[in-house]
Amino acid sequence: MSLITIKNLVKIYSSDGVNTQALNGIDLEINEGEFVAIMGPSGSGKSTLLQILGCLERITFGQYFFEDKELNTYSDDELAFIRNQKMGFIFQSFNLLPRLTVFENVKLPLIYTENLKDFEKNKIVDDLITLVGINERKDYRSTKLSGGQKQRVAIARALVNQPKIIFADEPTGSLDSKSGETILKFLQDLNDQGHTIVLVTHESEVAESAKRIIYIKDGLIDRDCLVTNRRIVKEQGFNK
Repeated sequence: MSLITIKNLVKIYSSDGVNTQALNGIDLEINEGEFVAIMGPSGSGKSTLLQILGCLERITFGQYFFEDKELNTYSDDELAFIRNQKMGFIFQSFNLLPRLTVFENVKLPLIYTENLKDFEKNKIVDDLITLVGINERKDYRSTKLSGGQKQRVAIARALVNQPKIIFADEPTGSLDSKSGETILKFLQDLNDQGHTIVLVTHESEVAESAKRIIYIKDGLIDRDCLVTNRRIVKEQGFNK
C-alpha cells in the first residue's frame, strides 16, 4: 500500500533575487513497510527531498500525497499536526534538549497528545527506553551520554507517537563505526517489525543497510535499486 506519492516535484529556493532549483521534477512512491535509503553527493537535493517528505519544507510545484491526502494546501498548523502524530525524526546531531533527562526527551512529543493520561504516557516512554537498551540511563541528562546512546534516545523519541514513518537524516554521521553499525542494525530490526523508514546518507555502506536505494543526482532520481543482503539485485535507471 502506498504511503507516499510525489508527482513532478519541484523545489526552488529564492535569495536576493536569485533562484536555485534544488529538485527538478521528481516522481516517487514509497510503500508502507519499506526501508528506503536516499543517496547522492552534496548538493544533489537528497536532504531537500527528505525535508519535503517530512513536511519541514513546502514544495514549489508538483503534488505530495501522504496516506492518499494531498498536502500541498495544508496550513502550517495542519502540517505540524501530521509531523507530530504521523512522523518520527532521527537527526545526525540528535536534537536532544540538554537540560532534560533521557525520559523527558523521549516523552516530549507526547505533550500535545490529549487522548492519553500521564501514567499511560509514562508507560510508553519506559517501554521504549527499555526497547532501545538505555533504561539504566533514563534519569541522565543527554549531556552525560555518548553519541551512540544519544542516538538511541533519538530513536525512542521518534517512536513515541507510533508514527507511520520514520525519517533518518545521516543518523550515523556523528558516530564511530561500532556505534553506527549498532544504530543501523536497530533500524533494520524496526523495519523487520513493520516500520517504514526513509534514510538519507552519502555513504554507500550505510545505504546498503536498506532494502531500496534511490540515487539522487542534480535534483532528479538517477537510479532506483532494490537491495538484498547488502547487494543491488535490481536496478532501474532514469534518463530525464
